[in-house]
Amino acid sequence: MKTYYSKVMDVFNHKLSRLAAEKYSLNLVADSKDFSRNRKLDFVNLVRTIVFMAGKPIKEELYDYFDYDVNTATASAFVQQRNKLKPEAFEILLNRMNKSYPCEKKYKGYRLIAVDGSDLSIPYDINDKETYVYHGDFKGYNLIHINSAYDILNHRYVDTIIRGSSHFGEQYSMYTMAERFEDKAIFIADRNYSTWNNMEHIVRAEQKFLIRCKDINSNGNLKKFNLPDGEFDLDVHTTLTTRQTGQLFRTPLVLQ
Repeated sequence: MKTYYSKVMDVFNHKLSRLAAEKYSLNLVADSKDFSRNRKLDFVNLVRTIVFMAGKPIKEELYDYFDYDVNTATASAFVQQRNKLKPEAFEILLNRMNKSYPCEKKYKGYRLIAVDGSDLSIPYDINDKETYVYHGDFKGYNLIHINSAYDILNHRYVDTIIRGSSHFGEQYSMYTMAERFEDKAIFIADRNYSTWNNMEHIVRAEQKFLIRCKDINSNGNLKKFNLPDGEFDLDVHTTLTTRQTGQLFRTPLVLQ
């Protein structure tokens, strides 16, 4: 009898094989000639190697994957092949895997989706403007920022957006994931996401949100409201305006 793990791996291998067959039609490779020759690190093996990496040096990861075969691909070959692969391949693979295992647990008809982000250091490259962080008189560094959406009740990652640290935009990532989410959901996030623009995008996407804000006595979004002390459930209304020469002009919320 097959274990649950083996069944999941069968589905994963099937989805990956289908993706490999569609790599050109879905524009998942840098050039139409990429992965056309029979190599040790073809499309399938390359994606599998990356997915199952465990944080070791590339050379050790390759030895583990190819079971210490004498013809194991080199780290240089891995980097060359990796550069031919577009990130969208992993996004499509994630979505197809999630559709194979529908999320059934919900809270009053809603899926509970937690959103958060974290930085990841990558090799130093001063010419990579998307990821390079200037550090004054000291040597800078390169970071990417990963924003992920996690289904709390079904214990599964359902979406992710990866951007260079200089353009990471946590609020942008949250409302983008909300806008493309297909089920009814409540998006839950911490204080970094509590902006009017982010909230309005989620409302227009016809989704719900629960975002932690700064304390009512601090200099945050809630400061201007006359809110009671302690716990409360209260509807508040606000008008977003621009200020010029002492006058207030009503303007619609500008979506960035």
